[in-house]
Amino acid sequence: MQIKRAGIVLWGDSVFFGYGASNRNKGCARLLKQKLADRPIIIKAKNLVTSRDAFKNIMTDVLSTDREMFNTVVMLFGNNDARLIGKDFPIVSVGEYKNIIIEIVHILKKDGRICYLANLQPIDEIKAIKTATESVGNMSSIKSPYRWHKQYSDACSEIAKAVSISLIDIRTPLEQSRRDIFFDDGMHPNNEGHEIICETIYNALNGRE
Repeated sequence: MQIKRAGIVLWGDSVFFGYGASNRNKGCARLLKQKLADRPIIIKAKNLVTSRDAFKNIMTDVLSTDREMFNTVVMLFGNNDARLIGKDFPIVSVGEYKNIIIEIVHILKKDGRICYLANLQPIDEIKAIKTATESVGNMSSIKSPYRWHKQYSDACSEIAKAVSISLIDIRTPLEQSRRDIFFDDGMHPNNEGHEIICETIYNALNGRE
């Protein structure tokens, strides 16, 4: 009988949930689960979840799992934090986002978990402007949805350095891809985008970066 290696918790928002793929089995998290068949994987992902929600649910989502069986946590949050609900007023500011993720990492490390943090996928600004009209209408200081959203992705690098964890850079291979990687809303990856995210995380977990 094959002995499975210690498992992984894939913890995040709609990207890990598989939104944008033609079906959830073609989402990056489920694709990764197939590629890492020798490791047990739990997918803890919800649409619209923010880092603030993640902090609130850290016990039920992660800490309640067997630490020895699931010793690695891969996180992807920030897309929903950036959503604007007032003039330049996001659900969670970049500063608060950084503080929350740093606190989450401290808690997970104290519990003996190995942490990885993925940065955010790029967005297609033209598509996003058409589909996220309310949020775009709330922009006054930074007119570009791409630049606004990118602040949260850039923060991931700062967080990873501050708490000495590995950053999984999904953004660069997505931006460098010559394929169409965007779902119709311009915010989420399509099947091709999810494949790239899966491969990037797979390589990072297997030391092939």
